[in-house]
Amino acid sequence: MVRALVPAMFGLLIVVCSPAQPYAQVASAEPKQAQIDIYFDGNEDVVRPYVAQNVTYHHHVKIILINHNQVIERHDWGGGGYDETKNFGQHGRSSWHVLPGNKLLGIEDYHQSTERIEISIPGNECIVTVSEHLKPGFTEYMFKTAPGAEWFYCSRREITSASCSIK
Repeated sequence: MVRALVPAMFGLLIVVCSPAQPYAQVASAEPKQAQIDIYFDGNEDVVRPYVAQNVTYHHHVKIILINHNQVIERHDWGGGGYDETKNFGQHGRSSWHVLPGNKLLGIEDYHQSTERIEISIPGNECIVTVSEHLKPGFTEYMFKTAPGAEWFYCSRREITSASCSIK
């Protein structure tokens, strides 16, 4: 069994999961929620449909943790964004998982790569690590900047800074 403590606006949420239960359960006397804001910046080398080196990007991911096992996620970047509501462990464009040691892991699934957002919550602070990984067999990252936009390809992506806060 894994227990993770997540600070909430008016107290503390206790997130509990066990191997017999596919999703985390949140134990709380009254409905509560916590919001985690994640910001990260990076740069990339675009190879198609145009060529540009050291193109900077900025992302803001807002996670709202709600009783009864729900995560609401808003992911914004320069050219677009999306909203998803899901349970821990449930897959959509991204999935969120409770890890031992007061941690959450978000995995963003793109066509040729994945983005991992690991959040540690020691006490009342928030520490985030963001990393990009190519899927096996691929040498370029492939993205759209907005729904309906043209695909673009990058030979390199690098996270240059990341921070988070809890409300």
